Amino acid sequence: MHPLNTLGIQWLKRSQWATLKFSSWLEAIQSGIFMGLVDDESFQAFDTYPFDETKPVDVSAETERGLEPWERHIVREHFTDAKSVLVVGAGGVRELVGLNELGYDTTGVEFGPALCEASRRELTLRESTATIKTATRFEVPRKTEPYDAVFVARKFISHVHDRTNRIALLEAIRKSLRADAPLVLGFYTRERDTLAFRMQAALANILRRLRGRREFPVEVGDHLDPESPLYHHHFVWEELREELREAGFTPVEYELNWFGWAVARLQPIEERHEAKGSDASEAMDHEQELVESS
Repeated sequence: MHPLNTLGIQWLKRSQWATLKFSSWLEAIQSGIFMGLVDDESFQAFDTYPFDETKPVDVSAETERGLEPWERHIVREHFTDAKSVLVVGAGGVRELVGLNELGYDTTGVEFGPALCEASRRELTLRESTATIKTATRFEVPRKTEPYDAVFVARKFISHVHDRTNRIALLEAIRKSLRADAPLVLGFYTRERDTLAFRMQAALANILRRLRGRREFPVEVGDHLDPESPLYHHHFVWEELREELREAGFTPVEYELNWFGWAVARLQPIEERHEAKGSDASEAMDHEQELVESS
């Protein structure tokens, strides 16, 4: 027997597996309980992640990180015709400054007032020509000339609770863009609807119903971060793809790891009408099938 495969080592590996399973289930139960007991509005002080608006905000370290390799890849491949870029969830200004340093005219919008103010101070200290403004959650300010591209920063799309709200945010972004403009976003991922994700959603919704809170039910894939009160959504790709399409975007490239990123482009108006017509036709066909089966 190999010295690293003794009976003791085998039992150690089994106990480590059991410990990890127990920890993941304990985390899922805790997540389900508190998503059910705490109001959505209370989590919004923490959806500025990795910042925390309940404390003094310092964004200098985040800004210094600069653009990540996947973001630079997207800029090289998809921003060849872009001059103006909108950054949504721009607090911390990492993406805002990084794109500005590459020569783009960058404008940021942030929904956390304290984070926006700290970010504005950082831009002033750096003498950056990028700008950032605060907005009512989840509004996207429009300008006279549409933007050539948009970044949804800090995996912010995963921080938006409820599919309806996410699609509304994407539609608001769409209205600020020129035709065929690229949309870039990062997001948390899950491989499938595991039992742990289904259980915590079911537990949270039972508690919400008992409290009389039925709006914006917890979705399968919603989760509370074990290290902060960050309420976020883990996507399977098919789910995000459909939300993008419903909001008027066509996905063109994506990659999935422990987090994912995607690039989508604004659909031409005629394609959006065709998609909606197809959806309506499918709904009518489904309704007819129900009538015939009854």
